[in-house]
Amino acid sequence: FSIALLSVLFLLAQTASAKDSSFSDNTPSIQKEHPILIAQLNHLTGSKVQIKPHAKTGKIKYIGVDPSNAIRQPARLSAKPTSEEAARGFLSVYGPLFGLKDHARELKLMRTKTADRGRSSIRFQQVYSGIPVFGGELIVQTDSSHNIISTHSKILPDILVETAPAIGSEVAEGKAREVVEETYQKKYEIDISSLRVSTPELWVYNPILFGEEEYKTHLVWRMEVTTKELLPIKELVLVDAQSGDVVLHFNQIDGALNRRIYDYGGFSGIGQPLPGSDLERSEGWGPSPIADVNDAYGYAGDTYNFYLNTHGRDSINN
Repeated sequence: FSIALLSVLFLLAQTASAKDSSFSDNTPSIQKEHPILIAQLNHLTGSKVQIKPHAKTGKIKYIGVDPSNAIRQPARLSAKPTSEEAARGFLSVYGPLFGLKDHARELKLMRTKTADRGRSSIRFQQVYSGIPVFGGELIVQTDSSHNIISTHSKILPDILVETAPAIGSEVAEGKAREVVEETYQKKYEIDISSLRVSTPELWVYNPILFGEEEYKTHLVWRMEVTTKELLPIKELVLVDAQSGDVVLHFNQIDGALNRRIYDYGGFSGIGQPLPGSDLERSEGWGPSPIADVNDAYGYAGDTYNFYLNTHGRDSINN
């Protein structure tokens, strides 16, 4: 951009919040932090871009436009770019809006899915010093010309945490066994020796990504605990790798209420199997960065509770 164009964009940014209804009420902080980028998106889309911030991190969680008005690819791509290259081209310019400082180091490709009309969905896992961030993901959707339709983001910004664990994986595994035994002993009379624990893996965890108020980043050992017997237990356990405290655990197998919400990303899904491959929210997970996913999750729970409380029904055939 020339200095003149940057100046124009900056001036546009100063008045964007006063006349642009595409912003949520708490977006002005982003406008103040990155006024030129916000003004540039409005300029490219005729102020038709939708921008929504994450309520806890303050960074952008969603940018989207109508597919017919896709955001022009801001980077110069290779002659035959991959979908990942197109996504990273967009993030090389607009990454700071989501809390990214260096997308090449902070994002690891998880998978790419091609849909109808040449559209693609590119999903990334956030990492810190090579360690994955629990719940930290970003999805970019592009059209057949590698322009941007939308970006859904749940990124933990400004991570600062010790990456060398103070306790070993064996200690963490013991902690996981103990919390599962304590949680289910009365109900199932579990023998701690019957518990099976997956290989502990180091992850980064901060409860703020899941809507909690506490802002504290932990290096954790992540494990999944099951039983040798056929019991409905598939406990996800996070053990702080410095203190040894269990900072999160929940059963990934619920009772009759077992909601799974998938996202087709605005694609028609014609000719593709349902419900889809992008599981956005499952029972017990924290809120998704996609509002419609959270609405579907909530409405499904309301429906279940109505039939349970009004009619005594807790399953399809009971």
